[in-house]
Amino acid sequence: MNLKKLKDEMIKEGTPDGIMAQFDFDGSAVVACQKMEELLTEEQRLSFMEKQGCCKSGKRDKDCKAFAKEHKDKPLTEKLDLLKNVQYMADNRLNGDGTISIMMGCIGNNKWCSCGTVKKLGGPIHLTYCGCCGGHFLYHYPNALGISMTLKKVKPGEFVYEIKVKE
Repeated sequence: MNLKKLKDEMIKEGTPDGIMAQFDFDGSAVVACQKMEELLTEEQRLSFMEKQGCCKSGKRDKDCKAFAKEHKDKPLTEKLDLLKNVQYMADNRLNGDGTISIMMGCIGNNKWCSCGTVKKLGGPIHLTYCGCCGGHFLYHYPNALGISMTLKKVKPGEFVYEIKVKE
């Protein structure tokens, strides 16, 4: 999580000065997430955190773009099933309400979490922080599937995305 990027996004979205003054953007990302919990709605937190995702280039990006070309004519359900086989793209499912869930057995607080910050801290991390990882998938999944998505909810072990109609 990049606190400068978070600050810039909060300013861009018109977060009131009184709320901004309560953040230490030179401090800890974990503390910033705790402040977000206190001061912002879930919708606001997700909006800011989905823009924080890391690992948006390199092999993952190339793999997802190649996947998109190879499977562009397949239906979404088939693409989702096939995407489970792409390295680092986690498990997924299309939910009955039309949302997509991406499941990781490592969200939050356990030692298998792939997030470098969580590994360093070794302690409990609030799910708001995990929204950063949700931003990672929010970048790669639309590229691979040829759709647009919005992060709707972060739950233990699961990110839930709404599919947006491309205009």
